[in-house]
Amino acid sequence: MASQNHSQEIVIEANGKNLQYWRDLWNYRSLVFYFAKRDFIVRYKQTLIGVAWSIIQPLISTFLMAFIFGSLAGFASGTNIPYRIVVYAGVLPWNLFARCVSMCSGTFGSSLELTKKTYFPRLIVPMANMLTALFDAAISYVILFLLMGVYLYMPPTRFALSFLFLLPIALLGMFAGIILSSFSIRWRDLHFIVPFLLQVGQYATPVAYSLSDLQKSIGGTDFFFNIMYYINPLMGFQSAFRWTVLDDQSFDLRSLLIGFCWLGLIVWVGIWRFRKVERTFVDIV
Repeated sequence: MASQNHSQEIVIEANGKNLQYWRDLWNYRSLVFYFAKRDFIVRYKQTLIGVAWSIIQPLISTFLMAFIFGSLAGFASGTNIPYRIVVYAGVLPWNLFARCVSMCSGTFGSSLELTKKTYFPRLIVPMANMLTALFDAAISYVILFLLMGVYLYMPPTRFALSFLFLLPIALLGMFAGIILSSFSIRWRDLHFIVPFLLQVGQYATPVAYSLSDLQKSIGGTDFFFNIMYYINPLMGFQSAFRWTVLDDQSFDLRSLLIGFCWLGLIVWVGIWRFRKVERTFVDIV
């Protein structure tokens, strides 16, 4: 029998408009899960309590913010739901967004050594970071069920939809981090600015309070609060997640649609910037 030699041709193109890059992204999809698994194991491998950090960190944030906004600011009086559950319904999606931004904002620096050695679509790195953050968010659900059990709170039936709103939040954080990463290779100051911006954003975004509570507390015009509400890309998804958990929350379709508009814009800009910088970042760094 005559033997036939089968060879596979791998084409690497630099043109940002080609479809080969997206075919490669699909062909290398197993790397997303490998990198996510590696990052998760490395993060907790030499810690004393391991994965429990994914539970302890949001739990501490919840009790701290419940004390500041509930006991000191008096926002707890505006709801009949146990206030720690109200706070945690904002902390969980915010932590997912912040983790995605933080991890993906260092995409080009964290993958530099591997990038020099082999080819793969670099978008795999932030995708793996997002998957790791989603896994952390899934673990954080343990606290949510724990708080519901402790306070004997029964969520509405729409709670089953809660995890669906975490995916656009993760995508928003991932592509926002990608945009920041594309600029940080030239301006290293962004590595120091990002944690500060996330810390400020945690209090600027209604995580432990609603804008109606804030308006009653400090006053202000509806126009001011509407602008504050809708210029925040995270607001629509954050509110939708809280709506699935808290039975006294109303569904704000307008803010959710605005959130998807923000998401579409940030995804488009993120892909454009990523593909533009991807070709030359090794030489710059």
